[in-house]
Amino acid sequence: MSVFTSRGYVALLPDCLIGPAGQKGNPVQELRDVLIPQILHAGELGYVDPERVALIGQSYGGYCTAALLSATPIFAAGISVSGLYDLPDCLLGPTSAAPTSTRAGPKGARGGWGHAVGGARPICGEFPYYRADKIRTPLLMIHGESDDTCPVADAQKMFGALKRLGAKAQLAVYPGRGTW
Repeated sequence: MSVFTSRGYVALLPDCLIGPAGQKGNPVQELRDVLIPQILHAGELGYVDPERVALIGQSYGGYCTAALLSATPIFAAGISVSGLYDLPDCLLGPTSAAPTSTRAGPKGARGGWGHAVGGARPICGEFPYYRADKIRTPLLMIHGESDDTCPVADAQKMFGALKRLGAKAQLAVYPGRGTW
């Protein structure tokens, strides 16, 4: 945060508890419903100009950044570092049918991230890749080429979708870098 604040930016660290009591929910809607009022309140207090707020996140926060950009136009820009955009594909491999694979994905086992998938593809619509057509905000994606937790191929897939849709997006891939 000091990189931003030392250059005159305000850095908000909102409290975004989601998934009440550890239950599955809709993280995109929950994040939007929790985060937007906090940004608007900071604007009312004069701390930020709500029309000039950028969103940045790393790993799960990178997923959240892209997901939130697909759910609201409030942000002026987004930066996703080492994000995942199509978690079911990363975990189970590309398929249009319900998953039958037990292939290990990021974190080395289905259990690491698998709880988010829940064993069925119908929730794919909640992941940023499947909501790319809703992203109207410029998005910078930063990824390490050697990232074995969040595969760079997933970021490349998301970037390709955004470019095909005419979205303002950039992908910076750093050779030899793993997870940030």
